[in-house]
Amino acid sequence: MVYFFLRLYFLPALVLWYRRVHTTNFHFWNKNKPTILAINHPNAVMEPGILLYLSWKIHQKPLHFLTRGDAFHSKIGDAFLRHIKALPVYSIGEIEGSKHKNEVSYAGLYAAFKSENAHLEMAPEGITKIERRLRELKKGIGWLAIKAVKEHDLDLEIVPMSVNFTYETRFRKEILLQANQPINIKNYIQNNANLTDNQLIELILTDLKMRLEEHMILVKKPENDEIAELRLDIFRNELPERQTYFNKILIDDRQGIYLKAHQQALNNIEHDKEKTHLNRYLKTLESHNLTDFGVKNQPFSFIQNLFLYAGMPFFALAIVLHGLPILLTRLVMPKFRIMNGRPEFFASVLWCVFNTVNLFYYLMLLVVGVFVHWKMGFLLGITLVGLAVFSCFYYEIWQDSGEKWRFANLSKPIKKILTTQRSQVIETMRQTPKKSATV
Repeated sequence: MVYFFLRLYFLPALVLWYRRVHTTNFHFWNKNKPTILAINHPNAVMEPGILLYLSWKIHQKPLHFLTRGDAFHSKIGDAFLRHIKALPVYSIGEIEGSKHKNEVSYAGLYAAFKSENAHLEMAPEGITKIERRLRELKKGIGWLAIKAVKEHDLDLEIVPMSVNFTYETRFRKEILLQANQPINIKNYIQNNANLTDNQLIELILTDLKMRLEEHMILVKKPENDEIAELRLDIFRNELPERQTYFNKILIDDRQGIYLKAHQQALNNIEHDKEKTHLNRYLKTLESHNLTDFGVKNQPFSFIQNLFLYAGMPFFALAIVLHGLPILLTRLVMPKFRIMNGRPEFFASVLWCVFNTVNLFYYLMLLVVGVFVHWKMGFLLGITLVGLAVFSCFYYEIWQDSGEKWRFANLSKPIKKILTTQRSQVIETMRQTPKKSATV
């Protein structure tokens, strides 16, 4: 029952917070085998939340998790987390008897693998951070997999899941989620019988890293982060469907075409001429608090302008009614050392606080309405939900209009400089020979 409501809780993350979720190669995710879904981890709880929802939608199966042990310290937290198939893992020496507690968790996990072909979500990097790089993979996933085969005779697979967010911290953007060929651990052990367990783990991690990076939008040099994001921004703004605001959730992009286009957009960023033009354009944008979308200068359609002006009173009402979750998020994040100043946690915390506060908010208002009159309670609930959904779509258009408004109010010489620099970047991108480069 708890898991059912949890899936409903995660649904708005897909329907409202993201405009599109591109899924590729999900046929590699086998329902009938015990599986570890190994996913890179740039955006806190968003990746496990999305996989939790997709696991039920695609396979009608719950997803298991290994979670930090300190989350289980309270009785309420312990009961809730275990209901949603989460098991505690402690760092050695974190608490007394941590090794024994971990063994109990692993025993429960192996039992689930054997009895129900359970699926486990793991982030082998061990930490979350917003960057377009794959950090060093921890050995825990390899140790867990080898033990499952050698000691419990399980036909376990590790399915690499590469996730890319077009804009990790911005609202109403896209997710690219691509599976790769599974790593069958039993085959690994049989084909490398002369290797020790530690050598097997290193081999598995090397293979896993290669398969994860194959479907990631990678920027390997940190000094290129900003110009790489600008280059991707220009690429997306040049797409004809850029201003399609309404959802196309769960796009089955079988060839991974959209991801490949993102990867190819970064192929030549190390070329001196392109890098120079990108750096110059980036500095000009930053000095005027703009992004590339405003400079592209594609005017809004009549329908978009009508929606923008006619919807303003409704958006203002939605802000009044739903502003509390946003305020609470701003207050909550600095209280936790792990989250303070870390943008990768903001979207997750805002979404969790928004859903939780509004859940009680709706129930409270509905109860008040029911006690007065059931029709009023029903109308009040529908109005609140409708305003929340409306405000999500409106906010995106309002943000884009702000970009265009700031550009429109610049002086003519500054506008000319920006448009000229943008044209130079695009022209250089077209002229640069196509070659693969380490970004």
